[in-house]
Amino acid sequence: MTTAVRHIEGIEQAAWADLLRAPSHDDARRLGLFVDQRDGTLTFGAGGVDSILFNRSLGLDSASGGVELACREAQRLFERHKVQRYFLHLYPQTCSHTLNHLLARAGVARYHRGWVQFVRGDEPIAERTSPLEVRRARASDAPAVAEILCQGFDVDSLATPLWTSVIGRQGWHVFVATAGELVIAAGAVFIEGEHAYLAFSATRPGWRCRGAQGALMHARIQHALESGCRSIVTETGEAVAGEENHSYRNMLRYGFTAVALRHNYGPAHQTW
Repeated sequence: MTTAVRHIEGIEQAAWADLLRAPSHDDARRLGLFVDQRDGTLTFGAGGVDSILFNRSLGLDSASGGVELACREAQRLFERHKVQRYFLHLYPQTCSHTLNHLLARAGVARYHRGWVQFVRGDEPIAERTSPLEVRRARASDAPAVAEILCQGFDVDSLATPLWTSVIGRQGWHVFVATAGELVIAAGAVFIEGEHAYLAFSATRPGWRCRGAQGALMHARIQHALESGCRSIVTETGEAVAGEENHSYRNMLRYGFTAVALRHNYGPAHQTW
């Protein structure tokens, strides 16, 4: 694993671990939240939320005990918490024939689309004009933020605390794009020291393809730079023939460079 990829893994793990620790004790218990962080790996989940986004395992390739053992331990955690759908993120160079055979025997298959990891430095970002207003999210925006993100990521409204608990939380900076008084899109950036991670972002149905995601990306990058960040990382699905990928194009447009591809493995029976 290269230094750049290790860096991306570090800030990404910090962001997701913190996000799942943000909800109240009662909400965490109701959602079945768990975070297991050790030996360079992070396995996190929400047993009460049927979504791959909130049920994943990172850093398996760097586990000192070996990737095969790390994968088995992650699977056991998901089974213990009754998680039916999840992703094990693995880099192609560690997906040996032996590992693939082991995973297949355990009922795990590779998803057809991997996730590409991106990084950009602290180069200034060009000015951007947009008819949409972009501003920091307020506490009063929480219902709209939750509605947009639940719709955008196709999760039940039960997941609301996972989005709203980071509004105003240390390290998290949530932005919204508005058309008049209507909040039409929302996105977040997590900042730790000199490093930033562009996290979740989505647009309200009916307002997509009108520049909201570009406006939010620009605002989050600018905020990270103004906060003294030297690097900004993020990820999105790899380009697949016949499938639109506006997010991928936006990342290239705003100065990100693709540095690695991760394969996604999950239960063979799960729907994607």
